[in-house]
Amino acid sequence: MSNYYATARSNYFKVKDIPGFKEWAQGHGLEVFDGRGKDATFFAIGGTESGWPSSAYNEKTGECEEIDFNAELQAHLADGQVAILMEGGAEAMRYVIGIAQAIMPGKPVLTLSLQDIYKIASEQFEVDAATISACEY
Repeated sequence: MSNYYATARSNYFKVKDIPGFKEWAQGHGLEVFDGRGKDATFFAIGGTESGWPSSAYNEKTGECEEIDFNAELQAHLADGQVAILMEGGAEAMRYVIGIAQAIMPGKPVLTLSLQDIYKIASEQFEVDAATISACEY
């Protein structure tokens, strides 16, 4: 059995509360990149080897619980800022994953996945999507 390994990072964006944002990001095991050029009010984040977190340990219950990472990040973004999260990874040669998300305060999250290519190819080439084999196994 193989493990999934990912590379994940964001663009640079401004946040409402710098110390609170850094504490939140580090609490999820994320790397925080300060500054963009000479402007140290911009930050980017890098994910873990598993990509962006989907769960967190709850010290009160002693359990690992699902989280809404996008909503948590959205709450930290300064007004008018757009965070772009990109992740690419693979489980050996069985699955190749790629996803990009755009997150902005007060707006729905936009998502684009490599898996979207099947629907796009089916529509553009006017073929039944079921006739296109998956990039798996």
